Amino acid sequence: EIRGTTYASHPDLWRKAWRRYIGEWAKVPDVVWQLGLRGRRDAPFWQNAADDGKAQTQEEKDRYRSSLISKAMAEQLGMITEAMGRKPEHYATQLWMEGAELYRRGLLDIPEGTIVVFSDNSAGMKFQSDIGGVKSLDPAKKFGLYYHLALVHGNHRCELVPPLRTHQILGDAWRKGAREFVLFNVSNVRPFLYTVEAAGDMTRDVGAFNADAFRDRWIAARFTKNAAAIARAIDLYFAAYETEYSRDALSSYGSPRERAPLAILHDGMITRGLRNQIDRYVAHDRAAPKSVESQYVTDPDALVPIGNSILSRVNQDQNSSLRDKRRYRLRAAAQSVAFNECFEQVERASKGLDETQKRQLFERFGYPAQFMRLSSGAFSEMSYALAAMDLKDDECALHHAQIALALLEQRDEFDKRYNSGRWEHWYDRDLIYPCKSVTAKLHAALKGKE
Repeated sequence: EIRGTTYASHPDLWRKAWRRYIGEWAKVPDVVWQLGLRGRRDAPFWQNAADDGKAQTQEEKDRYRSSLISKAMAEQLGMITEAMGRKPEHYATQLWMEGAELYRRGLLDIPEGTIVVFSDNSAGMKFQSDIGGVKSLDPAKKFGLYYHLALVHGNHRCELVPPLRTHQILGDAWRKGAREFVLFNVSNVRPFLYTVEAAGDMTRDVGAFNADAFRDRWIAARFTKNAAAIARAIDLYFAAYETEYSRDALSSYGSPRERAPLAILHDGMITRGLRNQIDRYVAHDRAAPKSVESQYVTDPDALVPIGNSILSRVNQDQNSSLRDKRRYRLRAAAQSVAFNECFEQVERASKGLDETQKRQLFERFGYPAQFMRLSSGAFSEMSYALAAMDLKDDECALHHAQIALALLEQRDEFDKRYNSGRWEHWYDRDLIYPCKSVTAKLHAALKGKE
């Protein structure tokens, strides 16, 4: 039984497991073999493994851990070579979290010929410091990129990253020397067909890709009229995520046209945030008055990032605790308005299209715009409800909670329209982003207060 063991504690057991799976994959052509050593649940292996007991300082621990990862990669490559009867053509190691940091510090001994794959920040908005902080990569080595168009615990139901930004990231990686390999994380294919196709196009020819030209080709291949109106709807959709600008009034891209969506309030964050808000409201869990009062202090500068710090703050902003509740409440409200503008544009662009084309436009951009509008609006209203509850104004809290419930019930109706036909039960068992169950919980709580 390999569960509950580690490569450090039971190396022979892990070698046996590796050999078994390597033997099966060796039967498959054109494999890009993955080397590395991480722990369970996307965490460093030492979170469920004791150190060797000899390492005392943090530096000693990091060197021991790096040596273990390096040893595992060397053994894995040897097993693959043995199973294939030759050295594999393509093998890679993906740097993420601790791997990125250990590599940046030069502590990992990576087998020669390995494609070193750099990762984005889980939102497709920026590089991590391992590649983001260098101007060029060693031309004698192989490098690639692991990039998130979607993420199971992130943007899972709605498009987030515009092709314009993806092209910037891939183009930057290409110019630095990461040209060997690109792996896209999609997680939930159906909602991301637009950006998946765009990513495929730009990967084939990074230099020739143009986001606006792709958008126009995509529209021309699917719709018989209203091309300009549909293009406007697509632009409004991706722009709706950005509600903050730097002090020079320019977005992170450098111009108002090229807005850079933020990963802060994507559908995963909003949905989990709503669940937590409603749980707290139902439990009537009041926060300390002092922390609540601080949320009502007017400070415009708190809503505007300094300089071009938007993207550098994405990882911090993804924290699900939503520490600055006032800022998130206002951002959610602004985002809801922006997505409403997008949905109205989708409705205008749909006029005159046949039913098949209307359905496609709704699925690609109408539904996600409404999901984000209604979810963001409900999140903002529940935030007000909790703030009022903390101030012991239960009547005001009930008012905002009722508005939130109306928005969530409307969202559930749009879900029925989106998940119809062959998709009818697609999200019925979605435990990561429960929607109907959260609405039902708030409905039951408010029913007793009517």
